Amino acid sequence: MGDRSNIKIIDSNEGSFYLYAHWLGADNTRRLHKALKRGKSRWGDESYMSRIIFCTLVEGHEQDLTGYGLSTFMPDNGNPITVVDMRTMTVTFENQNNDTWTFEEYVALDPETLPARLLDM
Repeated sequence: MGDRSNIKIIDSNEGSFYLYAHWLGADNTRRLHKALKRGKSRWGDESYMSRIIFCTLVEGHEQDLTGYGLSTFMPDNGNPITVVDMRTMTVTFENQNNDTWTFEEYVALDPETLPARLLDM
């Protein structure tokens, strides 16, 4: 049970890691939107931006022992993967279209309709 989702972050060394959420489902797209908007001054600093994304993902649950994780492999999943590529500063939503936005384009989207819009593509 759960609404498992992952954000995959690709770094400048072409390595990747996953930010896992057990209950967020498609809402991780809104949290990513919030993180990118708040961290705009750190878009070019992948270690800081990755931390900003993770902190926004777990906001309010920092002391919980379950519900969120970090991994070099995809732990478990039930939703399309959201890919954040720090090299190209893009967000790709892995659905049938693999739609891609620059960070600038992504933060310009309406966060209230973001998950529904992406899931319907």
